[in-house]
Amino acid sequence: MDGLVEVVLRQFRNRLGQVLADVESSVRALPPAKVLELADPLFEIGSTEHLRAWLATNGEAACNS
Repeated sequence: MDGLVEVVLRQFRNRLGQVLADVESSVRALPPAKVLELADPLFEIGSTEHLRAWLATNGEAACNS
């Protein structure tokens, strides 16, 4: 699944210009099923703020609740 994380991060870098370290860490911390979920809206997420919002709603914290 590491390969998928790398592809997702690469696509976000291409789309957003840069992925901040805290956001990259959050993406890398996602369980495999959530990385697959993140791949679906990848091209709809147009800003770092939007990506952070997705992670806040669907990321690791959501998995632990």
